[in-house]
Amino acid sequence: MITKELMLAILIALGAGGWVVANYLNSILRAISDIDKHHTLGMQNLTNALESHVREYKYERELSELKFKTLTTALDEENKRQSDAIKEIQGFLERTTEFTIRLSERK
Repeated sequence: MITKELMLAILIALGAGGWVVANYLNSILRAISDIDKHHTLGMQNLTNALESHVREYKYERELSELKFKTLTTALDEENKRQSDAIKEIQGFLERTTEFTIRLSERK
């Protein structure tokens, strides 16, 4: 706030009324300082809240990516299982067809 030297200079310059002016200026400077402190705290709170939301967004995004990868892996595994089953069925049908042809040729 106002230093003692500045207060003394105001007193000397303005006389007795200088004390009132110096105290008034000091009050104004304290109010400005308080406003600045509250503003700084408010900005810090806002920054913390924003960082929290960013972390939450990143977490949700990572979770979504993980769910997508898990689903993709599950679908790939299911496709492979179905493909293997189709190959088994095709192999069975080929063997059955060959057996039927050989059986027909014997008759």
